[in-house]
Order: sequence, then C-alpha cells, then structure tokens
Amino acid sequence: MTTSNDFKKQNSWFVYKPTFTIEVIAWELVENKWVWNLYVYLFENNKLFNDVESAKNLPFHGGCTFDQFCTNEPACGIKYDWQKLDKSLKVGCDYSHLYDDYFNQCHPDDGIPAEIIIDVDRLIQAIEEFNNDIIC
Repeated sequence: MTTSNDFKKQNSWFVYKPTFTIEVIAWELVENKWVWNLYVYLFENNKLFNDVESAKNLPFHGGCTFDQFCTNEPACGIKYDWQKLDKSLKVGCDYSHLYDDYFNQCHPDDGIPAEIIIDVDRLIQAIEEFNNDIIC
C-alpha cells in the first residue's frame, strides 16, 4: 500500500511566451537533497519546433540532456468544439552534473537559484533571436 512517505515533493515555476514556455522544476531526491531541471516547451508556431538539432543546441546548463515530442489531446476521444490537438517539443537540462552539488542544497522554498534564473534569461534571448521575425 502507498503511504505518504512514498510521495516526493516537486515544485514548478513557469515563464509563458507566445511560442514557448519555460519550466523550472525542483524535486526532492531524498530528504533535504534537491534535483533541479529546466525545460523549454517549443510550440508549433516556433521555428525551433521543426529544427530539433538547433533546439538541442540552445544554451542549456551542461548541454541538452532531454528531448521529447509531446502531444496533448482530449481524453477518451471526447472532444469539445473549443479543444484542439496541441503539440510541443520539450527540451531541457539538469543541474546534476559533476561539480553541481551546490544545487542539491538549494531548497525551493528559498526560490529559484540565481544561476538558473540567468540560464532562463539566456534561453529566452536565444529563442527570441532564433525566431526574431515571429516574436511579438
């Protein structure tokens, strides 16, 4: 039987843009040891959606360590008039590389570590520069 000790806490923060979303996640690996991830969801109206190699070459901490195409569709085949099929390319990185031990000590209640916020800013700039003719 599942007990409350089997659950691990996770925290998520989002930055929403017209053609992409950035997600920062902190999740508890073991008590008081945190793992941090940063993901970019590139939508179909973003030039990088169809250019996976360029998406994986965005300025991620330690390089891109995750890529996946995602499709969201109505559950059980029940579709309402307002619903549409959503697709995204999810690419991201982790902060669990050699010499990244500092991030394990960063508790999400203290907010997102400054280094990760800087990485988010770099990603936003790189994505907008790549898409400069379609970003509003």
